[in-house]
Amino acid sequence: QLVVDELDFSKKVEQKPDDLVMWKDKEVQILLPVYRTFNPHTHFTLFANYAQYGPSKIGLQVQTRTVIHESRNLLIHKAMKTDSKTFIMFDDDVIFPCGNEAIFNGTYRASVDSRRASMNTISRLMASGRERGIVGGLYFGRHHKGRAQCAKGFESDMENDKFHRMQYDGYVPDRWVATGAMKIERWVIEKMKAAIDSGAFPDCKPSNEGLWYGYFNPLKVGRGEDMSFCTRAKELGIQSYVDADLVCLHVGEENYNHVNTNNK
Repeated sequence: QLVVDELDFSKKVEQKPDDLVMWKDKEVQILLPVYRTFNPHTHFTLFANYAQYGPSKIGLQVQTRTVIHESRNLLIHKAMKTDSKTFIMFDDDVIFPCGNEAIFNGTYRASVDSRRASMNTISRLMASGRERGIVGGLYFGRHHKGRAQCAKGFESDMENDKFHRMQYDGYVPDRWVATGAMKIERWVIEKMKAAIDSGAFPDCKPSNEGLWYGYFNPLKVGRGEDMSFCTRAKELGIQSYVDADLVCLHVGEENYNHVNTNNK
């Protein structure tokens, strides 16, 4: 039994540069961009998902940075150093279905049907298949007129209304999907990196060897990093999908869902 007085805390442990990113033999890497702090309800529902899915199957990457697209780029940079085939990005202002209807519909008042409320978010995203390279969960803007966070939701009142009314099922092809609960297959990044190295998307090329690629760099002022990433993927023939069954909550002054964002 060790006595505290016998421990020498002055010794520094040398850390190799990749100690925090080399998660070996993990099925999926969970990528967590954090702006300042991590929402406790995000943490709670993610923890429940990890416990159900199996902690031994996942690796975790965390990146705290003020500029969100830089956080996403750095997380992909770290994830690509692992051998995982699938990456899932979870934002810190989203609450996720965690396999428990009582929690999602009761505690968080998601107001979705039992099937959707009982989903494990990680399992659902993984079940979309490797051929679907980009899949995002469905959630709505953080105000009472919040639109579905995908291209269809922003570009068409009719489509936005269909999402609010839960009239879509399954994987809906779209031009872009939001990053709050986004699955990205490794082959998507490999294909995009090869294109950048061949001269496409020159604004995404790192200035020095060893730096991260700008996969999520905004295309221009006013274009979000999610839209920009999916637009580049689309140019390479990679389809994005919004999963209309994976309904998440967007945290603001309240937990925004398809009901309390439908004020026209």
